[in-house]
Amino acid sequence: MDTVLKGYERKETGTRASQKLRNEEKIPAVLYGKDTKNTNFYIEKQEVEKLLRRQERLLNLSIGKGDPVPTLIQDIQYEPIKGDMLHIDFLKVSLDEKIEVDVPVELRGSELSPGVQEGGNLETVLHEITVLCFPDRIPESLSLDVSGMGIGEVKTVSELEQVEEVEILTDAEEIVASVHEPVDVEAATDLEESLQEIEAGEPTVQKQKEPEEIETKEAENADRKQQE
Repeated sequence: MDTVLKGYERKETGTRASQKLRNEEKIPAVLYGKDTKNTNFYIEKQEVEKLLRRQERLLNLSIGKGDPVPTLIQDIQYEPIKGDMLHIDFLKVSLDEKIEVDVPVELRGSELSPGVQEGGNLETVLHEITVLCFPDRIPESLSLDVSGMGIGEVKTVSELEQVEEVEILTDAEEIVASVHEPVDVEAATDLEESLQEIEAGEPTVQKQKEPEEIETKEAENADRKQQE
């Protein structure tokens, strides 16, 4: 953990102050944690982007003239339409205390899966796993071998790769990945078209005549024949 991220004290808070910072290529942020007073600050956007490219989660954060402290990026908020970075939450941690953290799942060997080779669809059901470990022992990901999966088969949390000093907290029986039967594209298209036709207009249904109407009609025909 050699990286030291420089933060700058922030006195003004609120929507306008935050937007002003973002206009200046700076990202508003907050530091919080056990026995730590919440501290508002900001970071240079280009420094954050460098950090994210390195995919570092644990880093030393120095705010103003303060000493560097070990932290984790707890959350990054993005603007939903443009995807611009809006705000970052940092969690102060102790290297001597284990913490719960979510770790991404990495599927390995999908190209060798018999189910995939037969045209099946490999789906990642669970994208992240909750683990308990020391901050400097957080794995980048947890690997799952799917090279032997056939159509209709699933893999659970219990089959994830085990990492030393990392305890998996997610239920061992939860499904992580599955292989589904190949989709019949032509049949699916025909079904969709049929549904669209039904939605476009209601089918015409002929109204059935009541018994009284039938009897009246027969009587009228009989009278007409007698007159002839």
